[in-house]
Amino acid sequence: EADRLIRFDGRVGDPARVVYEAEIIDVAANCVFDDGEFEAAAGMRVRATAGPAWTGAAFDVPVVIAHASGRRQVLPREIGRLSLAPPDGRTDAEADFTVEYELRLSSREDLADDKILFGLRPSRAELNYLRRR
Repeated sequence: EADRLIRFDGRVGDPARVVYEAEIIDVAANCVFDDGEFEAAAGMRVRATAGPAWTGAAFDVPVVIAHASGRRQVLPREIGRLSLAPPDGRTDAEADFTVEYELRLSSREDLADDKILFGLRPSRAELNYLRRR
């Protein structure tokens, strides 16, 4: 997962084949622990901008929100897709992706090293390209 994604139509790395570039522009979470139950509502805002290979279709952006415990376990993991359709005359769009989940825990200390992770899901080739940039 990454906070940026470049989606290609064809050969990864060819600037002329960029369909869109997407990025996470905001994240938020609201968490409550009460009587052994942890409740979370987490979300991110994503912006996508058309590239040279864009055909006018909505941007189909793969996203993920996950809860990782301090014990290196990924617990709830919500994988989805955002369909961002630019308004007429525009080449960019924004949308929100949100999830809600609950965990049963024995104590608040079980959350000490936990994190909520937000990301976009590039293909392996796209991720390698982003790492080399």
